[in-house]
Amino acid sequence: MPEKRVFKDPLMTQPAILAYRDATLKCPNSGFRRDIAITVADVNLWEKVLSEWGFWEETKRGKRWKKKNPLDLKGMLDEYERQLEKRNADNEAAALSTRSGAGLSEGRNGVLPQVRNEAPRQYFRTR
Repeated sequence: MPEKRVFKDPLMTQPAILAYRDATLKCPNSGFRRDIAITVADVNLWEKVLSEWGFWEETKRGKRWKKKNPLDLKGMLDEYERQLEKRNADNEAAALSTRSGAGLSEGRNGVLPQVRNEAPRQYFRTR
């Protein structure tokens, strides 16, 4: 029978924070817990970002997968927002294309809306 986790902070029971703990074996501090709780709405996408958090590195013996710093929560949240924005833009373009019958090859005269380059940041606000 799996043991039930008991935490003093109610944010620690949120699925996104538990996914971070399980993936990195690290516990975020209270500020980062709040940032994760505010930012992450899609836990499946968050788990994908956590599992892919790394890069290919060229070595003398060829390429190898190298994990990025598991403490770089700001970078992880930026990557999550980038992937979420990309997925939403793809969904909007697909929906508009099927509704209007318009394709992406129409160039400037197309009816596709402009997509913002950056998602609004919901964390690391300054006073």
